[in-house]
Amino acid sequence: MNAPIRKVRVLIVDDEPLARTRIRKYLEKFPDRYEIREASDGLLALEVLREFKPETLFLDIEMPELTGFDVLRNIPEGERPKIIFQTAYDQFAVRAFEENVCDYLLKPFSDERLKKSLEKAIQDSAGSELKHLEVHLNREKQYLRKLVVNVGTKQKVIQISEVWFFSSEDHVSKVGLENVDYACNQSLTYFEENLDPEVFLRIHRNAIVRLDRVVSYSHGTNTEVTLANGLVLKASREGARSLKQLFRK
Repeated sequence: MNAPIRKVRVLIVDDEPLARTRIRKYLEKFPDRYEIREASDGLLALEVLREFKPETLFLDIEMPELTGFDVLRNIPEGERPKIIFQTAYDQFAVRAFEENVCDYLLKPFSDERLKKSLEKAIQDSAGSELKHLEVHLNREKQYLRKLVVNVGTKQKVIQISEVWFFSSEDHVSKVGLENVDYACNQSLTYFEENLDPEVFLRIHRNAIVRLDRVVSYSHGTNTEVTLANGLVLKASREGARSLKQLFRK
């Protein structure tokens, strides 16, 4: 007896229902090959990603609130599937192909073109297309602009411009605004690599601060950094040295 073929988990993300239907109907021709989920916006996509853990992600780029690139930035490290971008805007296609993204579908596309995209996703080594894309994003200094945080069992989008600090305690990362903080799924290392270094500074292995929210810092062996809302955070020796150098400029 032949072992059952394992289905490939596929998530389709697009704010246009017809665009999602177009891809879903093709995949449904192969009910033994694909397990399908859909999301109509970036925030819902991140929820489904967390629960469904797709292996292939069809991702629209131009969506309200969270763009496809925002979604990409908010997928937790180690959980990123193979990405196939689909969009009506060809200006993104050149960039994607140059950076070896798994594939890029320019709407409208044929069944044959869709088939080739799926074949590429299966054949490509996991994560390679995302690594190339992230290198490009960093080179172009497209720093993190929006972040998805956890609010109970739901998620919320916040602007990075609202954030005062990031901290970590017991392996849980927190994003701090002026009067409230939220749990999030990314590590402080991830934030350090994806935040604008002209705006944020890592002052401790457990803390990153927004520089224009720092009102004072203590001198001596145990440096403490005070933010404009009264919050006090500890700084390591290296963090304190970097902070002092910046404030001397």
